[in-house]
Amino acid sequence: MYSAIPTPTLDSEYPALLQSITSRGGYAFTRMATLAAAGDQRAAEVACEMAWEQLHSGPWHSVLPVWRDAYSMACLHVAKFHFSNGEFRDALRSLDLGIIMGGPLLRKDLDSAIEVVLAAKSRQYHNGVADDNNGRPNAGSRLLVPPREFDKSEVLQILPVRSLSSKIVAKRSALSLEAFLCEYFLSGSPVIITDCMVHWPATTRWNDMDYLRGVGGDRTVPVQVTTARKAVTLLLSYMIFTKPLSEQHGTGLLLIAMGITLKLLPFDIKPVYKRVSTSSSSSANGKPGNSFTGEIEEEKNPIRTIVVGSIDWKQELITFSEFLERVQSNGCRSKVPTYLAQHQLFDQINDLRKDISIPEYCFAGGGELISLNAWFGPAGTVTPLHHDPHHNILAQVVGKKYVRLYSASCSEELYPYSETMLHNSSQVDLDNIDVVEFPKVRGLEFIDCILEEGEMLYIPPKWWHYVRSITMSFSVSFWWSSDSGSSMVG
Repeated sequence: MYSAIPTPTLDSEYPALLQSITSRGGYAFTRMATLAAAGDQRAAEVACEMAWEQLHSGPWHSVLPVWRDAYSMACLHVAKFHFSNGEFRDALRSLDLGIIMGGPLLRKDLDSAIEVVLAAKSRQYHNGVADDNNGRPNAGSRLLVPPREFDKSEVLQILPVRSLSSKIVAKRSALSLEAFLCEYFLSGSPVIITDCMVHWPATTRWNDMDYLRGVGGDRTVPVQVTTARKAVTLLLSYMIFTKPLSEQHGTGLLLIAMGITLKLLPFDIKPVYKRVSTSSSSSANGKPGNSFTGEIEEEKNPIRTIVVGSIDWKQELITFSEFLERVQSNGCRSKVPTYLAQHQLFDQINDLRKDISIPEYCFAGGGELISLNAWFGPAGTVTPLHHDPHHNILAQVVGKKYVRLYSASCSEELYPYSETMLHNSSQVDLDNIDVVEFPKVRGLEFIDCILEEGEMLYIPPKWWHYVRSITMSFSVSFWWSSDSGSSMVG
């Protein structure tokens, strides 16, 4: 038996939280939570299931915040039982679910509990106790992206027309903060900055599969799976403008993804909805809840799946080890790629956070860092043409990406959607441009580049950008606000 996980915040907030839950009709949950606190493991599991159902009771924005805190509390109770039984993997999964789906009230307890579990797991390993998490030998190469000659002619075959034939993004080595501010930030001009990540441990560690498994193999992460690689990240634009960044866990919203996807398909293609029930996986955040109850029947802990024409899109919660296995085994030829996109991975796995540093450029303008996200997936993943409201540094740690940028002044020629929730997304598919429907885009000036390992790309606010992974890729995006207000002109 292992000592109990300390939960000081839960201990102090417990009576008030239960009272708040009860006042909102959660009598059954309160009863189960009380039994769980008294040592009933099954009651803890039932409480977790009850809170989970509440999180799926409607659109995410309509879920009462108290139920998110209730879910965190239930996850902590479940994790305590797993930990006391030496079931460290199960304890970590419960705690990660509390972080991904739960509220902010008990976040410190969840984070500290993870540290306790990881420390115990490490002691177990060093004491020679077998652990079935990821101790099996790694098949094949240990490198995510093995060294390979860059064949421009081969790459051009998969890129949009006119790629790498126009103006190339300016590239500066070890750019000083003053030069960045005066020459690029204030004028709102993109720039690639080289030789600014050499001190990051990530530049050598993150291309090592064994290292990644070692620091985060048992952690649970939300991933997106689709047969249409571009469809994965189309939900990005809605998340930026409607979901508070403080709540962005990068998992996306199924309902939004479907809505955006539908707009890109002919009107005569009808979606087919299906659910796949599983005992070991669940919806990556399931936040749209039962908005589809007219078409599909609710099931416990589903994997959400949508089939629209040739697009099959779903979200899953899997361990980081399983994600790495999928990425490595599928490679660039995967027909159903798995993508960890716009996820706050570094809030979960502290060792990965220690491997990077916030670039000093992110303090330009006197603003503050808003969001730090991971983008990790196979070759061929595409973020379609869109623009963001914040300053952005995209740091390429592993692999290569193609990036095309259009000035903010080109918005009209890029045919943004008229709908409010999609106004920062272009209707133009750069991989298959319809010049009849979108004639203004023909001949439109842009700048582009191949973003190499160890390079950072500054993307000013409102600049339109399209991104395609040339190889397997692991990138970090730093979004920050500005108090001084750059001109942001193209």
